Amino acid sequence: MKKLFLIFILLANLILCGCVAQKVPGKHGFYSTKSPALTIQFNGLEYQGEYKENKSKASVHTYFYSDREGNNGAWVEIINMRQGWTVRPKQVPGDKLPNTGIYTRKIAGESYYCRTFLVPPDSGKSGLASQPGYTAVRICNKLISPAQKISIGYAGKVDPALTKKLFSSTNYGGLTQAQKDFFTAFDKRADTVLIMDKYQQGDVEEKIENAVILEDPWYTFTDFLPLNRQIDKIVR
Repeated sequence: MKKLFLIFILLANLILCGCVAQKVPGKHGFYSTKSPALTIQFNGLEYQGEYKENKSKASVHTYFYSDREGNNGAWVEIINMRQGWTVRPKQVPGDKLPNTGIYTRKIAGESYYCRTFLVPPDSGKSGLASQPGYTAVRICNKLISPAQKISIGYAGKVDPALTKKLFSSTNYGGLTQAQKDFFTAFDKRADTVLIMDKYQQGDVEEKIENAVILEDPWYTFTDFLPLNRQIDKIVR
């Protein structure tokens, strides 16, 4: 009986310590306790709210962070597939815009597929594409399972004169060295705003207890890559 009691206490502690996967937003951070184990600290950004989409093939939950001036924004997005559908592992938004192509990087010891690209001013009707200036974007994806994916995005306003000069003509085939240097600098900028490391117990600070639900977010998961290009139907 004593052994059973000790086992019960151990299981209870495992649950309380965060071994059950949770996605926890904080005022200046986001915490994934498992799958993947990840802590993101947002330097200068603050929690703005959340947005949920429910489609016939998937459900999506997105957490938004930005600075007070609106010059920098970030989001963490979780896609969960419905039964019968699976996520393509290497589909990253932005391939129809001037970009650096897909590249792999390590985040908290795990591999993510990333893309850094440019959104021209007034190139769309809503969200980031409706901004009057140039916006650079970096999105990193990780397949958690065949039915779940996490996406971490960062967007920031960039110098309009320099950007217009560097990208005066659209070239999808290959980037000039100056364009590559531009994206490398933005990638480093993203790393100073999104500080990411492996989650450890005790990381959670200023946990958001009551979600703020956004009705009209400035980014949605289909903005740069339609859902039907991100998924496959399971054939048995």
